[in-house]
Amino acid sequence: MKAPLLELRGLEKSFGDVKVLEGLSLSLEEGEILALLGLSGSGKTTALRLLAGFETPDRGEILLEGKDVIRLPPAARGFGMVFQHYALFPHMTIHENVAFGLEARGAAKELIRERVAAMLKLVDLAALGSRRVSEISGGQQQRVALARALAPSPRLLLLDEPLSNLDPSLRERTREELREAVKKVGITTVLVTHEQEEAFHVGDRVAVLHHGRLEQLGRPLELYQRPATRFVAGFVGRSSRLPGRLVGNFGDLAKVSIAAAGHQIELGGRLAEQMAVTLEEGEAVEVFLRPESLELREEGGLPGKVTGMRFTGPATYALVDLEGTLRAEVLVGPDEDLAGREVRVGWRQKGPQPAIFRAGAG
Repeated sequence: MKAPLLELRGLEKSFGDVKVLEGLSLSLEEGEILALLGLSGSGKTTALRLLAGFETPDRGEILLEGKDVIRLPPAARGFGMVFQHYALFPHMTIHENVAFGLEARGAAKELIRERVAAMLKLVDLAALGSRRVSEISGGQQQRVALARALAPSPRLLLLDEPLSNLDPSLRERTREELREAVKKVGITTVLVTHEQEEAFHVGDRVAVLHHGRLEQLGRPLELYQRPATRFVAGFVGRSSRLPGRLVGNFGDLAKVSIAAAGHQIELGGRLAEQMAVTLEEGEAVEVFLRPESLELREEGGLPGKVTGMRFTGPATYALVDLEGTLRAEVLVGPDEDLAGREVRVGWRQKGPQPAIFRAGAG
């Protein structure tokens, strides 16, 4: 079996008394795009800075093709990097910005000319090479920064929140262009972002970090449909978190009952892997249900009242007050405005399976 291109083994990093990374281990295959996703303070930017060589870990290894690079300075690692603010030179032309790294390495003029031309073509800026950075849009500046990072043919590409300065409509279009350009080159890439849509759209796999720990690493669909921890279940996508009781345990599958306002429903779901053999019947659990796994119906289900509507453009959600502090979010039709209505909430078996965790566990 081919060894991974990059491995992080047990990386730990503290700043004073604050532990920012705790035992981070993961690997990347050649040509893979890995997205590091997490809230502010999750450790994702620190992990990228350790990779780049801007910080040194307290413990652990960073292996590139089997060789530890921790003692190498940033320039010696040969990684390309696109920063959040691009770090372009506004007084230079686009061509000069892309050529900068090659010139600093002493590359021959003919090689620089050919390489810059190839990179500008890759990011669809071939006709704009003579323009200054100050004369182009934010999305075009992002592509210049990418071209400059790729020009020296780095072994690894590091992207630090590269789209955060763009407005939402431009960000959506640019992330498609970013993934396409990276995949054309075939370069192994680590992307840091706090935007779930960006991580899911650009990354082949996504590593979810929380308080310096790796919560789960997997493909976007796996994280959404089979969250390994309570944090991932609540953080990735939308979900309703409801208390319940275990009715039956069948390996990693289970049946649970959820009660509200004197009514109850039974539904099947998937237990977190580490809990499959430890939960007992009657034990309290927490159930995370995706909005598309719930439906509003006339009979059966749990009674509630729609207290609000959430419109997100392509989808509409009804926010249902079931009882006390219990809330459910249900995917409904795009033209439905149900605010104030009495409804009943049931489980759709065709939706993603509910994720079940022991009450109070991680």
